[in-house]
Amino acid sequence: MPTFHKLIGGALIAIFFVLFVWGTLFWIRNKDPGPGFWGLLAVGQVAIGIQVVAGIILLLLGNRRPWLHYSYGGFTVLVLYVAHRVAKRFTGVEWAVFGVASLFVTGLLIRGYMTGIGMG
Repeated sequence: MPTFHKLIGGALIAIFFVLFVWGTLFWIRNKDPGPGFWGLLAVGQVAIGIQVVAGIILLLLGNRRPWLHYSYGGFTVLVLYVAHRVAKRFTGVEWAVFGVASLFVTGLLIRGYMTGIGMG
């Protein structure tokens, strides 16, 4: 299970970094990024849910990490929740909100990964 949790963590960093770059490039071009952006965002959000469940299972099984590891995971969920709320106010450019949010999520995931493996 710890290996599974670590693999999903690495994949999530890549997914949300791609979403950030994708959103930024299309923001510069002033174009909608298309349905692929939303599909990847959906995959990322479902994977975050799986990651949270896996983390809770590991915690219940006795795997303890620094409190920062858990807070980075919690803030990741919070950033995505806020992005959903804010995006409702920006009709037509909702994707830009998630592009910006993906930058923050990427940073939080990197820091959570680092604290989880003992680097931070």
